[in-house]
Amino acid sequence: MTLVRKVSPYPDESLPGLIARAAGTNVYRRAFDVLMQAGIGELRPEYIASRDAGIAERLADVLGTTAELLEPLFHGTASADADIEFFGARLRVIHRESKIRRVSPRALAKAPYIRAVWHLRPLGFDPSTRERLLSACPVCGTPLGFTHTRGVAFCDSCEGTDDIGLPIPTVDLRDFPQPLVEVTDMAALDFVTGLVDPSPDVRDRFAPMLHDDIASVARGDLFEMVLAIASALEKNADPAYVPASEKAHRAGTREVDPDHLAAAGRALLNWPDGFVELAMASRAGAASRPLQWGVLKEIGAIGNLTRDPHVPSEVITAFDAGIREYFAKSKPIDGIIRRSDVRTDSDLIGAKRLRELAQVGFPIITKLADHPDVRTIRQDSDERAPILFSIKQMDYVLGDYKDLETEGVVGTRLGIPPDGLRDLERAGYLRRVKGVPSEIAAPDIYYSRQQTDDICDITKGGLALRPKPAGFIPLSEAMLMFPAGRRPWLAVLEEIWEGRIEAVFHRRVSKSLLAAISVRDMESRRGNVLRRMSNQDPHDVGSVTTASANLMLGNYDYPSFTALLKAELLSLDDGGRVPYAQVIELAGRFIFANEAGVRSGRGTGQVRDWLATHVVAPEYDLGVKNGLLFDRANVEPLLDMNG
Repeated sequence: MTLVRKVSPYPDESLPGLIARAAGTNVYRRAFDVLMQAGIGELRPEYIASRDAGIAERLADVLGTTAELLEPLFHGTASADADIEFFGARLRVIHRESKIRRVSPRALAKAPYIRAVWHLRPLGFDPSTRERLLSACPVCGTPLGFTHTRGVAFCDSCEGTDDIGLPIPTVDLRDFPQPLVEVTDMAALDFVTGLVDPSPDVRDRFAPMLHDDIASVARGDLFEMVLAIASALEKNADPAYVPASEKAHRAGTREVDPDHLAAAGRALLNWPDGFVELAMASRAGAASRPLQWGVLKEIGAIGNLTRDPHVPSEVITAFDAGIREYFAKSKPIDGIIRRSDVRTDSDLIGAKRLRELAQVGFPIITKLADHPDVRTIRQDSDERAPILFSIKQMDYVLGDYKDLETEGVVGTRLGIPPDGLRDLERAGYLRRVKGVPSEIAAPDIYYSRQQTDDICDITKGGLALRPKPAGFIPLSEAMLMFPAGRRPWLAVLEEIWEGRIEAVFHRRVSKSLLAAISVRDMESRRGNVLRRMSNQDPHDVGSVTTASANLMLGNYDYPSFTALLKAELLSLDDGGRVPYAQVIELAGRFIFANEAGVRSGRGTGQVRDWLATHVVAPEYDLGVKNGLLFDRANVEPLLDMNG
């Protein structure tokens, strides 16, 4: 028999909550009565989700819905030590609270149904509202359940009567909003809840980019990995905790502090560096741990993660690699001896041998030895004592050091000014090298030489080398189609790579990649390129070389650049560089005759007469080739009409 008021499940609804909601909607006092009508009265409503999904058909007939909608709400096991299938994530059954009804008053106010994610014990809050969950009546204190109901938004026990003497609930849980969870890293906390939240909105947009070491780990195992790390953080924060070498034991039934969940989530999102940062932070409590040496002395419960019995082998492998990465990147704590497998002669190399193998000078070795982030071991505190370096760390550091290429060199090789390089970096085509490798070199901005080589190789591999065909113009001239200042170098390069702008190499590349390229009909792609650039945020660039300033201005005649200096429209700093802000300001105020000519379809020599017909005279005549500067605010409207 179908209920009078049919009830269909929400995609992320709790099955016991659905039964209780159906009972309340149809004015049944007991959720058990709904199961009786389905012929499964021997089952308790709070445990219905752990039963076989084969009963979905009978239950659907009573509720007035379909078995297909009910089946995802079943979790598939009644065993206390088994796993459950929680909406596509395999979890330990101990993480699911069956008996107690936990609710978010704010979420119930939006839609009065029990979210399945509220059953997960480690989460003490609702992911959508970030409201802490309520598990007992705020008036009478009775725990909320699933067996008796006046509706899922009401207390099971607090009752009164209406005007005609019929029983009614008197405590609406929606009237008792709870405190909100506040953590500093909400994005990381959202990642953690997103691993298990079955909300369709969450599932549709949940696509985190994880490190290769953990990218293939299943969602449920990632959640268990988060809980393992968060539990370790909680143990380290407990002054009564004493690290032990036996298997790590962690409670799986209590709520986990949201701050620790967020910290664990960030460790996964930034793996392995994020995990190493947690281990580094755990060193702060080393002095208070009643041990003498070893990993547990240094980082406490974090060091026991490799013994956790509740995560799969691939996670154990990741934990082991993360801890070893910590040892490679950190210095020993004074007075704490590290175990032999993380401090052996095969892991270390002397300064002289390092210099010979890496073929670097003593000044670089000295900088490495003095750098605070370089792991070193000295025989004693005497600065003249032998010093040992981590071979693994030196492989990374000196490998990157030898791959360094300054921003100026990269800009010259590609023919792109610094702001264009920053766009390439932001898009992932260039990697800026930071940290130890760049800090032991002369002060500058550094990029990876290999990635610059890759950009050159990709471009060369996609374009033919032949004499400039008819209708083609040098790319440097074609770039004048875009306003001076911050030009769309990235967008133009991508258009060339994708074949949307026809291009050839009109000569072999000698010094600058883009200087050897000619293009045809780039004006047809101008609007698309400008639209792609409109969403780009500004970069913090201090100063640029004179060559980069000319690229930004589209000024390829150095006499006119010298004239700009004489006219005090630009200036040079003590290092012979031009302040970036000056170049941007000049480009925003004035337009050169060559840019106005290309954008209006006229020769540079015709620009002055054309603008004179519109009563626009040069603001500056520098007396050199391409020395006419016009007020951009007066010229741009004419160019728009001309276009």
